[in-house]
Amino acid sequence: GVQTAIEANSLGQMPVIIAGNDAQRKKYLGRMTEEPLMCAYCVTEPGAGSDVAGIKTRAVKKGDDYVINGQKMWITNGGKANWYFLLARTDSDPKCPASKAFTGFIVDADTPGVQPGRKELNMGQRCSDT
Repeated sequence: GVQTAIEANSLGQMPVIIAGNDAQRKKYLGRMTEEPLMCAYCVTEPGAGSDVAGIKTRAVKKGDDYVINGQKMWITNGGKANWYFLLARTDSDPKCPASKAFTGFIVDADTPGVQPGRKELNMGQRCSDT
């Protein structure tokens, strides 16, 4: 449980390490070493599980920003995270290949509309906030 909670940070950090720009790396990764912060990797959804192609969460561009609507589930560190890496569908064409239909977003936990759900009752992983 404790190890899962600690290692789950790397799941959220890795997309920022690989594809984030310098400002994002500094803001989100730099703080991880300076403060006791946590992040979470938000991909799994009710009805889709870890099937990325089945993700229903949508992100629609409105001006310079994106509005994200959907629900994630079974997110390790979800209730404790300070920020999230979130995968959402940005192409509404159901025939669009999964490799092009989705975009990754960094979402701060205090963003209006973000509502962590209740902690799941985990068997043997009680220290992991899922």
